[in-house]
Amino acid sequence: MKTAIEVDLSLEHTLFSSFACYLFTEKETAEETTWIGQVDPIRGARLTQREGRVEIELERNSRAALDYLTRDAIGLWHKPNLEDVETSRALQKLALDVLPGIRVPKLHRNKWHVLLSALLSVHAKVSYSRAWFLSLTKYSLREFQTMTPLQLRDHTKSATGISAGFRMRYLTELVNDLFQKYPDAEDPLEELCKKPTPELRVQLLQLRNLG
Repeated sequence: MKTAIEVDLSLEHTLFSSFACYLFTEKETAEETTWIGQVDPIRGARLTQREGRVEIELERNSRAALDYLTRDAIGLWHKPNLEDVETSRALQKLALDVLPGIRVPKLHRNKWHVLLSALLSVHAKVSYSRAWFLSLTKYSLREFQTMTPLQLRDHTKSATGISAGFRMRYLTELVNDLFQKYPDAEDPLEELCKKPTPELRVQLLQLRNLG
């Protein structure tokens, strides 16, 4: 499944300025960079930018995945009115002068991946935390609940050459906290996110090692 979008967008600036970069790996040549999706629902998707054109190819024929990728995951879901408020003018300067073509990804189908990348990025080089992230995405929330920090530290060291260290204690404590709040849920984070936005913000700030 293929498509192409004519748009004023920089994939590099958009992905590397957010946790969206954890969901992709890059394959670089002298002419271009291809971003390859590493997690569902964008696993195997290939994004290549050529001037003002983004070419997208999916491994499977999924309209929902394509819509999520083209609209939300690369930040095309919203174009703010940059004349409204002072903060918008600041965003305009950022987009035009500092990091041209930057957008804000909305990763609502990858909530857990965003949370995981946030924990892994604590006092860590992006190159390290992205490698840890890729080594851990094979585990479900339920599987994390059964693992110890030591097991996870050993796994990250074996998979990447560098242990994720204290972050694995943060991770297991956070997962256990979520399941204590929603013990019967297959995905407690999704259950939490069903709350009204004001209450959700408070609840997220109260999660262990996150707020």
